Formats: sequence, structure tokens, C-alpha cells
Amino acid sequence: MAKRKTNQTNNKNKPIRRTITKKPSTLRKTQVGILEPQKKRQLISVLKIRNSFFAFLAIAGFSFGIYNFYPHISIQETTLLQSNDPFYYPFVINNTGNIKVKNFVLSLNLDEVRLQNGTLYKDVLVSNSFEVIPQIRSKGSHPINLINRVVYFPPGQIKTAKIFINYKYSIPILGIQFSDSTKFVLFKDSFNAYKWKEYQY
Repeated sequence: MAKRKTNQTNNKNKPIRRTITKKPSTLRKTQVGILEPQKKRQLISVLKIRNSFFAFLAIAGFSFGIYNFYPHISIQETTLLQSNDPFYYPFVINNTGNIKVKNFVLSLNLDEVRLQNGTLYKDVLVSNSFEVIPQIRSKGSHPINLINRVVYFPPGQIKTAKIFINYKYSIPILGIQFSDSTKFVLFKDSFNAYKWKEYQY
């Protein structure tokens, strides 16, 4: 019995060694702390790539929307159906966009007409100067006729002329109204044939 007590006493005096085992979560935290700068650089690179990708998509979407839903209207001169009458269907409205336009309002102002003998007429009267076209379909066109709308001039007597064309229209999607204007100059070419040309401001 005495021996047992001695062994118990000796065991009490011996220092107790405890093995501390790091938990997996502690190890992971330590590793993350070591790799944190590298991960930050990787994360920044990924974010830059992602932001660039989204910016590209936004620009592409905006460009696609403008191309498909923005109206493309122009007024151009045409080959005269009657070579000696420059006011017989001289212009055409072209809608090259992908959507139709509606309520197209045309306003004409014949600024001046100069005859072959030098006579100059300013602010020539244009009857029915306003014309309303209900709609112009996509990829469609509409002719502009000035015959019977301009004061009569003898055939072949006109030397030069200037005309202003103001117009406005709307698109059916948003109902936004657009407006623009253009100017054309009439002259005779080397073959003594009438030609209209858009005036460059």
C-alpha cells in the first residue's frame, strides 16, 4: 500500500505535457493571411477583366440600339424627270433606318431664283409650303414634288435657285420628335442640264 501512495505522489509532482493541436479553421486563417496579398492581386485582375467585359457589353448594346432604333432620314436630289423643269420631282425623302417614322412634316422655302437674263427673285412664293406625310416605312422613300407649288417660270429660263427644306418627324416607339433642315442649290452643268446639289454650310 505504501508503494502505491509513493507512485501517486511522484505522478503529481511530474509536469503535465499538453499537446496543442491547431484546429483546421486556425490553419486556414494562417494560410489565408500568408496568401492574402497574392489573392488580392488576383481578385483585382479578375475584377478588371469583368468590368471591362461589362463595359464592352454596354457599349455594344448602346451602339446596337442606336443603329436599330434611331431614325436615319435624309433628303436627296434625284435625276430630273423633265430636264427643262427643275421643280418637277427634284427631291426624295429616304428612310434608311430600321424603324418607320410618322407625322413627317415638310416645310419649303424657295430663297431665291435667278433667271438667265439676270433677274433675281427673292423669297419666291411657295403655295402649300407645308406637307404632312403620315408615315415613311423602314427602307422606304417618298418623292417631293414642287411643280404647281412654285410661281411659274418659263422653261429653261432659270439660271440658279436656292431652296430651304425644313422637316420634323417622330418615331412610334418612344414618340420622340426629331427635326432637321437642309438646303439645295440649283445650277446648270457643262451639258446645260439642271442639277440640284445639297449646299454645304
